[in-house]
Amino acid sequence: MEQYIADVKAGDIEKFSYIVHQYERQIFIYCSRILNSEQDAEDAIQEIFFKAYKSIDSYKPKYSFNSWLYKIAYNHCINILRKRKVYEKAKSLLFMEERSKTNTDVHERSIFSPAFEKVFLSLSHAERSLLILHVFHEKTYQEISEITGTSSEAVRKRISRTKMKVKKTWMEREDEEEWTFSLMKTKA
Repeated sequence: MEQYIADVKAGDIEKFSYIVHQYERQIFIYCSRILNSEQDAEDAIQEIFFKAYKSIDSYKPKYSFNSWLYKIAYNHCINILRKRKVYEKAKSLLFMEERSKTNTDVHERSIFSPAFEKVFLSLSHAERSLLILHVFHEKTYQEISEITGTSSEAVRKRISRTKMKVKKTWMEREDEEEWTFSLMKTKA
């Protein structure tokens, strides 16, 4: 991979297509999980690879290229989520409407099971990103540290706390469903 990067830095732009081919799928999966939308992820990867190409001269082999590229993807997705949040706030202020989604809209966009989706979406963007990088993309604490710009010990602690939060939320949700189910049985 380092040779392809060196060739691109030297002006051989054709070699960049190999780099895109090597990383396109995993960056797409990462973005679609963070953004919770395959369409947004498709748009995002184009911009991410464009940013990577434009800034490839700044890449230093001190960190792995994989981590460098994921850092670009991470920052890009976080920016999209921030813009989305601002847009949603502005929209609700301007139109004073509640955002309504039908169950089919949510189901079509869903990447996880509906039950896990609720738990997963209750996490902050940063917590979701850490879990996706660690669990689904099997990144080490050190790699995630390089991507997020925090220490590997801080990453380890945040992932541990996030896993505990998921487990707690999941257990509370199961208890709530059990209670609701038993209440429905007594009313029947």
